[in-house]
Amino acid sequence: MKKTTKGALAAGAAAVLLAGGAGTYAAWTASVTAPNATTIDAGHLKITQTGTGAWHWGTATGDVLTTGQTIVPGDTVVYVANYALDIKGTNLTAAATLTGTATATDADAPVPAGLADELTVTSAQTVSGGADLADLDETDTGETITVATTVVFDPNITVGNQAGMDGKVSISNVGVVLKQTAPTLAP
Repeated sequence: MKKTTKGALAAGAAAVLLAGGAGTYAAWTASVTAPNATTIDAGHLKITQTGTGAWHWGTATGDVLTTGQTIVPGDTVVYVANYALDIKGTNLTAAATLTGTATATDADAPVPAGLADELTVTSAQTVSGGADLADLDETDTGETITVATTVVFDPNITVGNQAGMDGKVSISNVGVVLKQTAPTLAP
């Protein structure tokens, strides 16, 4: 065998030995697992009706309408319903608003019809404790939103206008929404 061939074989064997040894280099490492994982709880935003609503004569605190009582031109009746707030969240702020526009529709159309046309229906809301409806937070939990829907039977009906006599209407399209507003920075 020639010297160059022997030299090449020796160099190749040395390269294999060096390459094999390179994979056994040891380096220090250390690791740890967090011993006390923390649970993070989410808050909530809830609104629920409390009790049943009731119709009142004249104002939200007037006498309660009873079965069989009827309205006539010039009367005002008010439907009152209460909703409890449940707000939980350190930085949670919310606003309460009415949704929809209260409407009256004839429930017994087409005959007799026209009672809905003689009524003016409006809704308003207040919060117990004087809370600001646009700036509610978890300190308002337990407060009550009161929604009052007022129905006024037009007293100025044209003489001889019998529309709506013995009619029935359905008052609908009023809801309350509790919606989160822009969050504040964490304390």
